Amino acid sequence: MGQLQAIASHQTFDRLSELDVPTLVVHGQSDRLVPHANGEDVARRIRGARLVSIPNASHIFFTDQPDITRDELFSFLDEVAPLKVP
Repeated sequence: MGQLQAIASHQTFDRLSELDVPTLVVHGQSDRLVPHANGEDVARRIRGARLVSIPNASHIFFTDQPDITRDELFSFLDEVAPLKVP
């Protein structure tokens, strides 16, 4: 119950536009807990954010589609902070 109360009182949508860092928003297309439109809204509010919609994945997308999730995360990290091997 405490978690639900915290979520209900924690509103950050209006501050997302202040972020100025590379941002990847990942959302399961079949998420029934948090509507996919929320992920779209978050990505739209953060300047330059990239939205990745994971097909056939619900709220816990990383267990539903671990390979796609891994590939998308590594691709994003390689793009924004490439590993420099000596």
